[in-house]
Amino acid sequence: FDPLVMAMARFAVCRSWLPAVLPLVCLVITSTGGVQDGVYGCAESLDIDLTNKMYVQENSVPKPAPRAFHSAVHVKKASMVVFGGLFSAPDSPFFAVNNEAFVYNATLNAWNMLLSPEGDPVPRERCMHTAVNAETLGKMVVVGGWGFDGDVSSPELLTLADVWLLDLGQLKSGVAAWTPISTQSSGTPFSGRFGHSSVVIDDVVYVIGGLQWAKTVKTQVNNIGYNSLLSDGKLWRLDVDVASSSGTWTSLTATDAVQPRAFAYTLSFGNLMIIGGGFSPHVPEFTPVGSLCVIVPTSSTPGQFTSKCFDCTDNINATDGKLYCPAVAYAAAAVNENDSDFRIFGGTLFPQNPLLVTQLIFGQFEAASTATLWQGSVDPTACRAELLAGGSPTCNLKFSKINTASFESEAQLSLPFLGGLYQGPSSRLGSSLTPVVEAHMLFGGTNPYGWAFLRDLWATDTTSVPAGSWVPWMQMQVDQSAQPTNRNGAAAITIEVPANVNSFLFTAGETVFFVFGGYTDQYELLAQMWKFSSCDQQWRYIPYTQGGAPSARAYLPAVSLSPTGPLLFFGGEAAGSEGRRVFLDEMWVFMFDDVLGYTMHLVYGQGTVTATGSKVSGPPPRAHHSAAMYDQTVIIFGGENQQGTLNDVWQFSLTGDNIAGWKPLSTAGPRLHAHAAAVMGDVMFVYGGCNPSCATTTFDTMYSFDLPTNKWTTLQPPARSTSLSSLSS
Repeated sequence: FDPLVMAMARFAVCRSWLPAVLPLVCLVITSTGGVQDGVYGCAESLDIDLTNKMYVQENSVPKPAPRAFHSAVHVKKASMVVFGGLFSAPDSPFFAVNNEAFVYNATLNAWNMLLSPEGDPVPRERCMHTAVNAETLGKMVVVGGWGFDGDVSSPELLTLADVWLLDLGQLKSGVAAWTPISTQSSGTPFSGRFGHSSVVIDDVVYVIGGLQWAKTVKTQVNNIGYNSLLSDGKLWRLDVDVASSSGTWTSLTATDAVQPRAFAYTLSFGNLMIIGGGFSPHVPEFTPVGSLCVIVPTSSTPGQFTSKCFDCTDNINATDGKLYCPAVAYAAAAVNENDSDFRIFGGTLFPQNPLLVTQLIFGQFEAASTATLWQGSVDPTACRAELLAGGSPTCNLKFSKINTASFESEAQLSLPFLGGLYQGPSSRLGSSLTPVVEAHMLFGGTNPYGWAFLRDLWATDTTSVPAGSWVPWMQMQVDQSAQPTNRNGAAAITIEVPANVNSFLFTAGETVFFVFGGYTDQYELLAQMWKFSSCDQQWRYIPYTQGGAPSARAYLPAVSLSPTGPLLFFGGEAAGSEGRRVFLDEMWVFMFDDVLGYTMHLVYGQGTVTATGSKVSGPPPRAHHSAAMYDQTVIIFGGENQQGTLNDVWQFSLTGDNIAGWKPLSTAGPRLHAHAAAVMGDVMFVYGGCNPSCATTTFDTMYSFDLPTNKWTTLQPPARSTSLSSLSS
C-alpha cells in the first residue's frame, strides 16, 4: 500500500482538491497515474466513491460545462466567479442543476475549479439564483434560486430562499469555503424565489422580483400542474452579520409602483440600481415588461424605497415621453468600472403564443433570442439627488444600440470592418456579462431553439462609442489541448512550486517547465512563451499582459531567481537582413503576479542609460553562452558573436538599480560556446563546448571558476574506456 499512498499524496499536492484526511473508502487510481519506474507522478484520472457519491477527475484542468442561468461575479480586477447553472443532464431527457464554482482569471485566460473540504457545508444545486460581491465583507452572497428534490425523472421543483456566503479570500488556494446564513424576517416573511434581481449597496443586499413555485411537477410534460406566483414589487433588504452567520430581511414598498417581474436585467451604481425588462406571468401566459425602473433603496418615509419607472420603446425618435431602452428578458448586463456606463447583451424577444414557465424547465421553451448589444449611461449621483428630491426626474438616462464584430486574434483587431461581415457572440439568453480588466466578459447561456447550452467566452472592451459604431468582440480560446511548435535552440527552465504557495498561476507542489523562443524545423525564429505543468500534463501558451514583448530569438539560457521567479533571459541569436545572424545583448525579466499576470520587462540592452543619463556598460551581444545563478545574481560566461568565441565572465544583479547591475569578473577563461555551466557553492563548473565551430571542434574538458577570487582552474577529465561494451552500457 505504501506506493499507492505516496502516489496519492503526490496527486493531492498537485491537484490541491483532495481532502486532507480521506475516509476509509474504495479508491482507484487509473490510467498512467501512480508509480512508474520508481517515479511518483500526477495521476491522469481519479475515481473516488465516498458513500456512493462519485467524483471523477478528468485528465485536464476542469472547465465549466456548457450552462445557462448561472451567476457570474466580478472579483478584484482580473477575475470572475461563476456559480451554479442549468445544463443538460447526462442520459436524461431533462435538464439538471449544479453547485459548481469556478474562477476565471482574465490575465491568464484560465479557469480554476473551486472545491470544498470534505464535510464542509455546501449550497444545494441551483440555477436562476443571484450572486453579488460584498467587497468590504470579502464575501460573495448567493440568494435563492431554483432546484429540485427527488429522482431526475420525477423531480419536485423547489423555490429556494436560503442565503450562502463564499469566502473570496480563499480563491487563490482553490477552496470553496461556504457558510450558510440563518435568516429571519422583520415583519413580512421573505419567501423563496428564482429569476429575481439582486444588488449590494454598502454591504447590504437588496432583492426584488422573481418567481415562486407552489406545486410538484409531474412526470408527464404535457400534463404539468403548477402555480407560478410572482413577488409583489417589494424591495427586500438583507443585513448580514458575518460573525454570527445570521441575517435579517426587511421589506420596503415603492414610492412609484414597480411592476412585478422576473428575469429582468439589473445594474448597480454604488447607491443606485436599475431594473429593466423581464416578464410578468399571468397564468398561463408570460407578458413582457416594457418598463425600466431606477431605484434608490432609501426614502424620507420609513419602510419605503424611492423609485421612478419609465416606459420603454424601440423608437429612438419617440416623443411621447417614453424612454428608448431594451425591453427583453433573460438578458445579461454589466456596469463599466467607471460606474456610469453600462452594457446589456442578448435576451429573448417574446413571440405571440403563450409561454408556459414549465416549458422553460423541460426544454420546450422556444422564443426568438437576440444578440443585440446595448450601451447606456447615467449619472448616478445626479440621478439619486433627482429621485430623492421628488418631482419628475429624468436621470438623463441614455441608451443606444451598437454593432459588434468578432475577430479570431488580437492581430486582426487592426483590420478594417467589412460592412458587418464579422459577427459577435451568437444570440442567446441566460448568459452572464461581467466587467473584468477593462473589458466585458460574456460567458455561457443557451440558444432556445434546440436548447444548446454554451460555454464560450467572449470579451469586448468597455469604451463608450457612438450609436451604431462597431465594437469588436474577441472569443477567448481556453484550449487545454494546445502545444508549442516543434523547435530547437529554445530557452528552457523548470521551477518547483513550494507546497505552501497559493496562487492563481500555480498549483502548490507542482513542477512547471517554461519554454521560450527557438527555431522551427523551417528555420523560423519564435518569440512565444509556453509552460507545461506536471500535474495535468498540459501545455499552455502564456500571453504577456503588461510590459514589453521580446523579439523572436534562439540559443539563449534562462535562470530563475527563486522557486516562484522571476525568470531572466539574456542575449540570443536573431535573424538579420539577407539571412545574416544577429546577436543580442538584451536582458529580459519574466515575472508572475496574480493581479498583473505574466509580464516581461526589458532591463538591459544596447543604449540603456541610468536615471542620471549615463550609458550602462555591460557584456557585448552573444548567443550559445551559459547563465547560472549565484547568490541572487546571474553569472554569464562565454558564447559567440560576430567577433568569434568569447571567454568573458559577467555578473548581473537585480538588487538596487536593476539597469546598472552589470559587473565584469574575468576575461581569462577558456574561449567556449555551446558549453554547459552550473554553480555549486562559490564555484562555477564549466564542461564541454566548441571553438571555433561545433562542426569541427568540441571539447570534454572540465573547468572551475572560483567566484570570490575570480580564478580559473582546469580540471582533468576522468579516464574513460572506449570499448564497445563500455559504450553499450
